[in-house]
Amino acid sequence: MLRITGTLARAAASLVLVLVVAAGLVSALITLRPSSAPGLAAGGATPAGQDPAASLAPPASPAPTVPLACSAGGAGLTDFLTSDGPPASIANKTQASKVVVVATVGTVETAVWNTADGTHDPLAGAWPPGLAIYTPVTLTSPSAILGAAPPRAMFLGGAVGCDRMVAQGRPMPAIGARVAVFLASAVTASGTTSQTMLSAIAAWPVDATGNVLTPSEGSVPLASFTRSVEAVAAGG
Repeated sequence: MLRITGTLARAAASLVLVLVVAAGLVSALITLRPSSAPGLAAGGATPAGQDPAASLAPPASPAPTVPLACSAGGAGLTDFLTSDGPPASIANKTQASKVVVVATVGTVETAVWNTADGTHDPLAGAWPPGLAIYTPVTLTSPSAILGAAPPRAMFLGGAVGCDRMVAQGRPMPAIGARVAVFLASAVTASGTTSQTMLSAIAAWPVDATGNVLTPSEGSVPLASFTRSVEAVAAGG
């Protein structure tokens, strides 16, 4: 009986020792395991300078993407201008012009309104009658055929802030392009004829061989184009 009791006592002591060792291992693993909570360091410590409550909060959802508003305010208006007149020809464009010049496009400048000071409040509701947007274009190396060549021409169309005017059939020439330009007095927002601004009513490309690419007469040598303009201007 004493032998059995001693055996049981030794077994119990061994079991207690095993349990103590196991408990120590579990405690060590818990201490070394990184925290799964965002913002917490290993062992559950909060980084210096960070609010513990904030570190335990779930990550914030990304802010929704909001389209940027136009810098001038509002959605703006777009006005499309179309030409319902007869097909453009050397004759009818010359008859409507004060100046005809062959020149190279130097720069395309910032668009302006056809008001006295070139400015206007952003539009809302409807496009006011008579109001227009012009884009100034400088003309370099000009060769005047009719009248005196100006340093720049106003091309109908462009954008000011959120408001935009599109003159269909009158594309803006590219910088460096050689063009034959027909110029007439621009019309102001009040309906009067400008004494200082000349508006390009047509600008036809001049190719590398010196031919003017007209919409009606086709490719016309520059010399022939010049004679035609001079003849129309003289009443011929």
